[in-house]
Amino acid sequence: MNKNSISINIFEQFFQHSQEALLIIDKECNIIYCNNFAENLFEIPVDTIKRLKIQELFVKFVNQNNKDYLNEKFVENLYQNLFNITHVNEQPATSEYTLFFGDSRTKNIYVIYYPIIENENQYIGVIIKEDKSNKLLRLNLEYRKNFEKLLSEIAQDFTSLETYELEDKTLNALKKFCYFANADGIVLYTVSNGIVSPEYAFFANTLQINVNKFKEKIDNIHQWIYSFFKNSNFITGNFLVNYENTSPEVRKYMKLLGLSNIFIVPVIYDNELYGGIAIFNAMLDSSWRNEDSALLRTFSNILVSAIDRVNKEIQLQNEVKVNINVASISNYVINETELHKICQLVLYSFSNLFANHFSFLTLFNLEEQVSVVFHSYLELDQNAISLIDITIRKKFANDSYIYDNFNTPVQIQLNDNVLAIENYLYAPVEIEGVNFGYLFLANKDSKFHQKDIKILTRILNVLSLALNRHIIRTKLIESEKKYYSLLENANDPMFIMKDHKFLYVNPKFCEFSGYTKDEILSPAFDYFELIEESSRPIIRKRALDLQEGKSLPTSFELSVRRKDGEIRNVLLSEISINEPCDLHYFIGIVDDLTTTKRLHKIISRKDEILETISQAAEQFLIEPNWRAKIKVSLDRLLSITDSSVVYLFENISENQDTFDLRCLNYSSLIDITNEQLCTSPEFKYILTENRNIKNKLISGEIVVIHYDELPYNDLNFPANFHFTSLTFIPITPYNKFWGFFLIRNVETKQQWIQQEIDALEVAARIFSAAIINEQNEKALKSMNIELEERVRLRTAELEDALEELRIAKDELQSAYLKEKEFSELRARFLKMISEEYRSPLTVMLTSLFLMELAIVKNDLSTLSKHVDRIRIAARQMTHLLDNVLVTGHLSEEEVLSEVHFSPFNVAKLIENVVDEIKAIDQYHHNFQISIDLQNPMIVTEENLFKTIMMNLVTNAVQYSPMNTDVNISVGLVEDNVIFVQVKDQGFGIPENDKKHIFEQFYRGENSESIQGTGLGLYIVKNAIEKLGGEISFHSELGVGTSFTFSLPVHFIHT
Repeated sequence: MNKNSISINIFEQFFQHSQEALLIIDKECNIIYCNNFAENLFEIPVDTIKRLKIQELFVKFVNQNNKDYLNEKFVENLYQNLFNITHVNEQPATSEYTLFFGDSRTKNIYVIYYPIIENENQYIGVIIKEDKSNKLLRLNLEYRKNFEKLLSEIAQDFTSLETYELEDKTLNALKKFCYFANADGIVLYTVSNGIVSPEYAFFANTLQINVNKFKEKIDNIHQWIYSFFKNSNFITGNFLVNYENTSPEVRKYMKLLGLSNIFIVPVIYDNELYGGIAIFNAMLDSSWRNEDSALLRTFSNILVSAIDRVNKEIQLQNEVKVNINVASISNYVINETELHKICQLVLYSFSNLFANHFSFLTLFNLEEQVSVVFHSYLELDQNAISLIDITIRKKFANDSYIYDNFNTPVQIQLNDNVLAIENYLYAPVEIEGVNFGYLFLANKDSKFHQKDIKILTRILNVLSLALNRHIIRTKLIESEKKYYSLLENANDPMFIMKDHKFLYVNPKFCEFSGYTKDEILSPAFDYFELIEESSRPIIRKRALDLQEGKSLPTSFELSVRRKDGEIRNVLLSEISINEPCDLHYFIGIVDDLTTTKRLHKIISRKDEILETISQAAEQFLIEPNWRAKIKVSLDRLLSITDSSVVYLFENISENQDTFDLRCLNYSSLIDITNEQLCTSPEFKYILTENRNIKNKLISGEIVVIHYDELPYNDLNFPANFHFTSLTFIPITPYNKFWGFFLIRNVETKQQWIQQEIDALEVAARIFSAAIINEQNEKALKSMNIELEERVRLRTAELEDALEELRIAKDELQSAYLKEKEFSELRARFLKMISEEYRSPLTVMLTSLFLMELAIVKNDLSTLSKHVDRIRIAARQMTHLLDNVLVTGHLSEEEVLSEVHFSPFNVAKLIENVVDEIKAIDQYHHNFQISIDLQNPMIVTEENLFKTIMMNLVTNAVQYSPMNTDVNISVGLVEDNVIFVQVKDQGFGIPENDKKHIFEQFYRGENSESIQGTGLGLYIVKNAIEKLGGEISFHSELGVGTSFTFSLPVHFIHT
């Protein structure tokens, strides 16, 4: 290969194997090439480096704790500086840097810049070597060591700083730093409200500067220096001002002071601009390194911290005095229940703190108005107090804190005296945004200031807490009994726990788990004892997901183990509540799926029994010979009752009081014979010797006995006739004991519900009818032709019996359909009621528990908040209960006879309805009421009218957005007929829903996310029709809905 024909690929391989980082930069500062070693050095992938500009690469390694160590502004101008060095001077350039990595590692690098020109295009080649000799690091460490020694000395001087030593020790520190940095002067500036002040200054003998004159007279240079402090581009940087590159005006002052340059560094304290450090130098060759600004900031932080500490000590001494007064008031006021004494204590405290000569406090919106007054030289009676109250409300009242100092006193004329107000401070007394009164302080020896408001606020907070405590105390006593009783009597098992420890369980939870309340609440009780082993991973995973902040479903299924070892499947609804201090509480409601599923199974079994009976009745009517069809019915009954054997026994004894049983047929899942049961002496003993069982069967009553409940369970039943339960279903045609069905269970105890017992009784009656049919058939066939008249009469009797059978069948079918419909309606209704009650009930439970905690902590603000939550939830539950009760009454035909018409003010009633809904309206709707009636006193059923308005206005609020209007209009249609219209700006009703909205339990397609029962409009329509009125509506999607109803009324003329 010719030595002049080396390919680019060879150069590329050579560069990639280099142990130095090689980069090429174009005119726009883009890195257009880098080798693999650059990735090792910068620890950034090559492809990423190639997407950066040179300044963007270096900025990544700025010391984040001291950004100006590698100044960002210098990096931004890096390429221009290099371009001048390498192209203007046409010489290579070098520099040293320290790269700072995020894990506190550093790398010292030596950088060489070479000019590259290709086809008149200018580039820079960069060779970067890692300086592992740590030369630069050693120099920096030595410099930093000396500086840290200086900082240690200065810090030690400020360790036990007294307030009177602040100025001397600050100036001494400035002097030490000035000599260390080889500077000629140093000034510490402070900034307040845009005004800069040279707080402390030291100048060496090299500068003939008078410190006092410097502080007072050279304002222009101070403001000029401040311009660098407030410039956001330099808040985290520094700026070096040389004599040559400044303005003529500042140059004049620099010349006057003998300065060649000023090094300016802003000072940031508590993330705010405190001021800055300015270092003055007289020597022309003085220079500053990046390290200098960083160390200077550290030095300034020590000074500022010491100054701030002294100022805070002075402030703290003043606050201690205030705190003593506040603590004293708190101790008395919080425990005082009499309002008048509370007000007197507050006024006495203000007089001590502010040294004012007149104080006035009045409280209203309570059970009584309380006003107290303090005056240092006037005796004021009740009339004077009333005049003062009226004047203050008229001239000084305000929605917020306000103070003023008058040049000419304001005069308040009393009966025999004049009260002159020279200055005042007014403050409203509020509890959670509600105004309960005001406080008025006047005639302070000195003027009122903004800081007085802070002191006033603290004492008023104590007063608000005392008032809130007073208000809540009465409500709490009443509500505590009510809601605790509600919780204790809840039908669902409920609990509250924290960190897998139970804090509360209700009686239903104890009943469900089998443990006593003391056992569950014991600190030694292990939560996992209740969790079946297969479900424990579910609980652990939920706990882990909660720690990681993941969103969890509120309800989930798991298996639990009762104290007796029984395993049940449950649906656990669990709500996590985060309280202050990072306390995590869980509120749980348990739905016993095992019981629910068992109930569904029993209901299904009842339906199957009824269906089997219906089919058997039809077969018996078609085929009089029931004996040919009975096996099919027994097989079906065996299947649907989950039993082991079903027998049909006939009593062939002619005497009703004795049993001589014969098994006509049976259906069995076990291997048996007819004789095994009939010949068992134990079975005969049960029937013949137990008169109670025998008498019940003869009288037609179904009897269920369980082996483990027999008083003679020591009987030795043969192995082939073991049983757990026996169910006797007597057959009594013509009310005479004929025999019985016997349902025998071998493995499990048979548990019947009343509906199943009723169905079995129907089965016995139908079979009795079949027997009657059979007996009648036999009697008819045995009749002699000669007894034709008897046959006719007998036939009529049979037809009557058949008619009864048909009627019984129809009644049974109708009862079955009604029962099925009722079961579905009941399930739907119970589900709706459960869902609607569970939400407010959970709120009550949560708030009640948190109220108990707040009482313990004496946290009255939290206590009041949860009282309001309970009140809102109670109103929601009351409204739901009212709707359910009204629905029941509206379905009764005799309701009109119970309606009580009475006169009432329709305008006042509508206003009351709106006020009630406003109290629970969380979306701040605007209610507009228009009553266009000359006489608002009408006569109709007041309670039904209020129910109509409550449901219509509630619908308008629920189905319209926040802050929209709800318009209510009342007018006259004709004599003694009024109309009422409720109009909202809500979502509108879809076309598919319009024809169903007045149906019971119907909820539209746009109401899934809105709470409701589907009863409101059903109640409205039925109530209006009961009162002889009519209702209509108009709705547009996205525009709103209006409901209008007319109602006949009588007017009361006054």
